[in-house]
Amino acid sequence: LKENGFGEVKSYDAPDDRVECGYRPNLVTVIPGQDRSRTLWIISHMDVVPVGDLSLWETDPFKIVQDGDAIYGCGVEDNHQGLVSSVIATKALLDSGLTPGINIGLIFVS
Repeated sequence: LKENGFGEVKSYDAPDDRVECGYRPNLVTVIPGQDRSRTLWIISHMDVVPVGDLSLWETDPFKIVQDGDAIYGCGVEDNHQGLVSSVIATKALLDSGLTPGINIGLIFVS
């Protein structure tokens, strides 16, 4: 986000003993608007549902498999398309040089 001109990115770590590092990161960034008293928040989640019992998978759950028109893999129909589209849309706004009427905030939660 910082490399793409989003400015300050705040991280809020939520403790979680189930994950290796002991926390789940949550990120927040705001594009300042003309009226800084109001913010349009766009929220996306970053985590992926655990794979569960690997013996129930016919393929590696972290490798995308295409079978005809279907795509299989852990997280392929998750919120990542929302996360990516929110970044692309707000980056386009930043690249345009326009200042939005109100703040645009992105929240990526685990």
